[in-house]
Formats: sequence, C-alpha cells, structure tokens
Amino acid sequence: MLMSRLRLAVLFPLLRWVSDKESDETLAQLAADAGLEATAFGDPGGWDLQAWAPADAVGRFVELCRSRAGDEEAFRRMCAYELRQAYQHLDHLLWALTPAQVYQRAAATIGELSTDGRYEIVAREPGLQHWRYYCEGESSRGLCLLRQANAELLPTLWDLQPATVEERACLAQGDPWCEYVIRWKSREERQ
Repeated sequence: MLMSRLRLAVLFPLLRWVSDKESDETLAQLAADAGLEATAFGDPGGWDLQAWAPADAVGRFVELCRSRAGDEEAFRRMCAYELRQAYQHLDHLLWALTPAQVYQRAAATIGELSTDGRYEIVAREPGLQHWRYYCEGESSRGLCLLRQANAELLPTLWDLQPATVEERACLAQGDPWCEYVIRWKSREERQ
C-alpha cells in the first residue's frame, strides 16, 4: 500500500496564519515537529504548495496549529485565513463560474490534492450540496475542520455570505466517512 500524501496547498491558510501572526521561525518549528521537510516550504512566504507531503505529517501540522487556536471556531477562522489569496490564481475564471460549479469541481478533482481521498456528491440542488468524503488513510479532526472551513468560505470569493456547513459524520470520530451538507445563498436570494 502506498503512503497517503497531500499537497501542501491544503495548508495555505494555516501556513500564512502562522507566518503572519507568529513568525517564520515558529512556522519552521511547527513543520519540524510535525515531520514536514523544511525544504518543502522554500523561502519564508514562498512555500512550494505543489509539493506532496505524507498525510500523517500534514495531519500533525494541522493538529499543532489547532492546539494553538484554543477552540474549534478559532481554528476554523485560522483555516480560512487569506483564503481569497489561496484562490487568486483562479480570479480570471471565478467571474465565469458559480459557487455550485466550483464545489462540484473541487469534489471531482480531489485527486489533485490527496492520493487517497475522494468525494461523493450525495445530493445537489440550487444553493445546496451534500457531500461524503472517503479516505483510505488516517484522517484527523483538524483536517476535517480544514475541509469544512474551505467549504464554508468558498462563496465569499464572489462576495456572498459564507455557506453553512452541517457536519453529519466524521472519519476522525470513527464514522466510515466525513459527511457535509453545504448551503449557500446566491446573490438573488440575499437581496
């Protein structure tokens, strides 16, 4: 069985938060403590987000960040830090897409970020997507909250209100998958 791996891109908000709110030295120490190779981060502020890292090390890094946050809500805010900047390379495409299309694309292309994770879209209707996330490897509560924070804030890229994410199951809590119901309002609905 191959080792589960994740792209460092999933860590972008956490990397930025630690670097901006604490220091690059703290970031380097957390990465070392998690077992992430410092070379994967490149120069301070210039991390190689396309690099692959062992999923267990990514999970440890996420959990170290989570322990610094104090509670789940503070950690979710940490996970969403500078999220718009994480997607800035897609700015030229976002104007032509809807949140629903980006959610669907994210579910379909999870293999670009994870070697063993996959999404199933259970239900889809205007303003709602119901997802299940399966992972052959280990999953931490922090990684689950990171996925939820990304789903919650995705509509803000269109200057919409954040989505609501209802969690129905969690791999880290012993369930066979993570399950999320994501609801958002379109521009027309918020007027």
